[in-house]
Amino acid sequence: MSWGLKPWYIVHTIRSAVHDSEELPKSERLDATISKVGLNLLHSVRKTVEYTDPIDEKEPEWREEVLEPIIEDFEVPEDFLQQDEEAEFIILQSLIVFMSYEILRQRGTMMNVADEEFVIAIFGEFVTEQSVREKILHAVNSEHERLASKDADMRTLNATFMLGGLITAAPPPTDKRDKAPKLKAKQNRGIAKVEEVKEKTNKAKANNKHGEKCTPKLDEIVEAEEEKDLEECDITSVIEEMSAYIGALELEKADAKYAEAKEILNARKGSLRSESGSSEAISSSSLLASSGVFSDDDNVKFLPDEASSIRDVHVQIFLKKEKGYEFDFVRSREEKNKMVKAISCLGITMIVEESVDTSPISGRLDTIRIENPQGSGYDLSATVIIPPGYCYSMYDVISVIGKSEAEGWIELETPQAWIFVGNGAYDLLPITHGRITIQNVNSWV
Repeated sequence: MSWGLKPWYIVHTIRSAVHDSEELPKSERLDATISKVGLNLLHSVRKTVEYTDPIDEKEPEWREEVLEPIIEDFEVPEDFLQQDEEAEFIILQSLIVFMSYEILRQRGTMMNVADEEFVIAIFGEFVTEQSVREKILHAVNSEHERLASKDADMRTLNATFMLGGLITAAPPPTDKRDKAPKLKAKQNRGIAKVEEVKEKTNKAKANNKHGEKCTPKLDEIVEAEEEKDLEECDITSVIEEMSAYIGALELEKADAKYAEAKEILNARKGSLRSESGSSEAISSSSLLASSGVFSDDDNVKFLPDEASSIRDVHVQIFLKKEKGYEFDFVRSREEKNKMVKAISCLGITMIVEESVDTSPISGRLDTIRIENPQGSGYDLSATVIIPPGYCYSMYDVISVIGKSEAEGWIELETPQAWIFVGNGAYDLLPITHGRITIQNVNSWV
């Protein structure tokens, strides 16, 4: 299974937008051509966008080193030009999408403001038609939802999420094509082994003595090409890749988001456990009772709304005075009953209390910060909800104070907040360089 943008879907979406029609004439030959155009585009971009090593301080020159060489070298297949007069423009729009996606995916947490500004700029420069821009945004968001449902790797999810945000931030479309560069037509050569597919089809016809339909199924061809050409990885290889990365740079020097991604992928496989055996599975059937910190008058709202279930583990955050707390990888945010619900692309939800302010972090489109300027330091600011099988990491943990007076709950402290964990069965992994991971060990059923 490949975990990345579906090339056929992106190219087909753009073609539909260019022709302003969802119901274009269907042709198996054209569908096969579109599939292979998309595969070849993404494969070419993937090879050209070289991954920048985290210890290399040199910033890539995306326009000179990637965009211009791809436009110069990529050739439009003649059979696509014969079947669609807009083929050149469709490929150019697809190229911008795939290039932006690969930059975001390969750069990962090394991405900076310059990278984001480049993606925004090329969408403003090349994707100039309103209908095309809107369809691309819808397709990218749909792909993000699909990939999230299939437990895609962290880089892929973050890339699709960031791409949607940057497309939205691009300058308004001008509906003009006059500055679009020209691509070259390719003579007598298909892409992604078209001739090989034809040869297989002809052999099947020759061996078919009973007249059955023998043309290879399009989806089987596309799936095989994606598996072979794109070389997408599964969860095991993602974990191995990140483990090697972290080991090479030493854990304390590795980026925190890579470490968190590794924990999350392990948790999805059900293998995230403390090697030392010191962690304890703690079960609780009670809500947070009143204690020395929480009085009956505080009216603590433990279940903010229907977002939670009895199998979820809750992380309650009580911000200290004049402090803030950040929530990463946010893909959606909505307000209900004066409370904010933020959902991350990792499946974690944060419910923010009505008295607490939320704001985005400049330059980080997937992070929100919560603050409670009017708080006393003893007010519930937010609740992080961890579904069964998922985990959540916190940083800069000063101490694990131990079990609170409420059964099954444990109390943590960071410079920013007092934190209480409970409501279900969970594992607390040992603190590593100030980071602690909470895993929900409840089952879905």
